[in-house]
Amino acid sequence: MYLHQPTYRDKNGKRRKQRTWCVKFYVAGRCFRVSTGTRDKRAAELKARELLRDAELRGAGVETHGATTRTPIALLIDEYHGELQRRGRSAEHVATTARRVRAVLEGVADLTKAIPEDLRRRLAKVGQGVAPQTVNAYRTALYGFFEWLKREGRWHSNPLDAVPRVAASEKTFSRRALTGDELDRLLAGAPPDRATCYLLAATTGLRRGEIEALSWGAVNLEAATVTVRAATAKNRRETVLPLAPRTIEALRAHRFRQEARGDGSGVLFDHVPSKRELVADLVAAGVEPETEAGLIDFHALRVTFATLLARAGVPLALAQRLMRHSTPVLTSNVYTRLELHDAAGAVARIALSREKFIVPAIVPVDGPDGAFPCTTAPLGPTRDGSGAETTNARGMALSAHSARRMREGGFEPPPLSGLDPKSSASAVTPLPRSRSRLLQLDPKDTQLRLQVFAL
Repeated sequence: MYLHQPTYRDKNGKRRKQRTWCVKFYVAGRCFRVSTGTRDKRAAELKARELLRDAELRGAGVETHGATTRTPIALLIDEYHGELQRRGRSAEHVATTARRVRAVLEGVADLTKAIPEDLRRRLAKVGQGVAPQTVNAYRTALYGFFEWLKREGRWHSNPLDAVPRVAASEKTFSRRALTGDELDRLLAGAPPDRATCYLLAATTGLRRGEIEALSWGAVNLEAATVTVRAATAKNRRETVLPLAPRTIEALRAHRFRQEARGDGSGVLFDHVPSKRELVADLVAAGVEPETEAGLIDFHALRVTFATLLARAGVPLALAQRLMRHSTPVLTSNVYTRLELHDAAGAVARIALSREKFIVPAIVPVDGPDGAFPCTTAPLGPTRDGSGAETTNARGMALSAHSARRMREGGFEPPPLSGLDPKSSASAVTPLPRSRSRLLQLDPKDTQLRLQVFAL
């Protein structure tokens, strides 16, 4: 295969090079001279390889992708749109995916022009002024389109394999969870129908699209459950979720109001509050819609549900099932928003008895010649140098290894007899200031000098 720029003579007879790259190759003794149609050498090399491969396949009697190349990209995207619908994807997902694929491939004549370099430039153009996560969402949509063509045997490769994802930087915004007091004020100040919708979202973790698709047939007030159909769920699995007693009372009142209005549509909510309505309700309730901790939108009610579960001490595995997450990491790291007072409350619940605890310490006191004494209390029965276990009357002992380590550090081991652990004065050994340093103690050596504290 020979890639070159053909030459020609201009009207003055001067030899010049064409800007477009051409390729020359031989297949089965036949010579092929084909223009790549591009001025970029790297793109011309990729195009030349494809031309050579197609020519070799045709020479071997193998079907090539000529039909796909001749099909307009708009028609291919429409076919992919139908394929997504056949798979049962939601209408919003199908529309968004098709829109993103069209936005990236706009102006591309055929798939032979969709090379990695060109797609990388197109994604960079689409991603101007948007977050890296949005650029990756466009890449994901385009990747799925080429994977579909490749899986059906209508295209030879996926050019997005050579286009890596954009490195995700810090989030452009963060959601926060409502506190219990903020949620109560929101529910008390919002109109009844909107308050019921907020309460349902905050006590079940349902998403906006899932609530919009709910009907009264999916709600069983007697069994205190709500059923999310697989067609509307994000994970495409039908799930039965429990309802809280307060939510059941609110739904009964909501159904009574619908019957009083003569609403017989069977839809649970004829209108899910918009972001503007939610912000207005938050302001009316005295809740800041956006703080340093994050903003509150409708999806923040799902974050609130996960946080309430964590504050209630619900096990992570159960919280994952209620949130319908694929991994517990998503539940704990992304959706749970615990504050400092939650951590302080958890620490305050630790029960400590007033028994004596052994805490390592070297306590400076006024000793002779500016010494740093240390209270010593050997722990546990050990073995001496002969291998025999040695203990004193109180069951405490000091191994030969421990004594040697103490002498190396500048301490003098106390005698086994006559040691009263309750008296710090009977176990004080001065340490010269010149040798006052922290010891590198052996973790296996349990016979250390420890200060006895009563907590």
